[in-house]
Amino acid sequence: MRKLQFMKIDILRAGGNKWLFLLFPLLAGFILLYEKEAQPLFAVLYSMFGAIIFSSTPFCLERRSNCGFLGMLPAKNGEQIAGHYLFSLLLTIYDLTAALLVITVSRIFRPISFPDTTLFLLIVGFVLLVIGIQNMVLSLVPAESSTNMLTLIRMVPGFAFYYCALSLANAVKKNPSFFSDIMKLITLPNCIIFFAVSLLLFFVLMEVSCRAAARRDAA
Repeated sequence: MRKLQFMKIDILRAGGNKWLFLLFPLLAGFILLYEKEAQPLFAVLYSMFGAIIFSSTPFCLERRSNCGFLGMLPAKNGEQIAGHYLFSLLLTIYDLTAALLVITVSRIFRPISFPDTTLFLLIVGFVLLVIGIQNMVLSLVPAESSTNMLTLIRMVPGFAFYYCALSLANAVKKNPSFFSDIMKLITLPNCIIFFAVSLLLFFVLMEVSCRAAARRDAA
């Protein structure tokens, strides 16, 4: 499939940033080791913060070389966008794996446990939705848009996700009785369903972006 081929091209083009993609998981590991109050779930949140920011890398690289190699390939723009989405999904898995490895290593030095499965699925589900919406916006933004606008689209969702997640976690910790009814809904079956729906919506957003790009090419 050409979509997978474009994902591979995105991986090759972003290869120079592969160590940068590990920056957030490694920083999370450092904080886990030296900050005694830091919880394992923080490593997941911080890694996903980085994944949201870096997941849009192919869209930015595409704009820098719009008339270069990619523009010469015999494919529709929608297939390139699908490749960008698949790259984002792969990067999310990559950072999640790195976060779990960091937690595993930290367990050697600190008596910590792995993140609760329900909260883990809940976080990943929200991340997929944020990345899907962010990619759709980037795919619809005109090519002549300013660099500042693109930077805002890349950075704001990640910071908003991280800040809201930490604020909500602190609010629940300070006043658990206020959120008791909501917490009752956060069960493993519900979180599995939420994760599955989020993954499905991610691919729906990918399809919508691809069709929008195809219509733009045909116009």
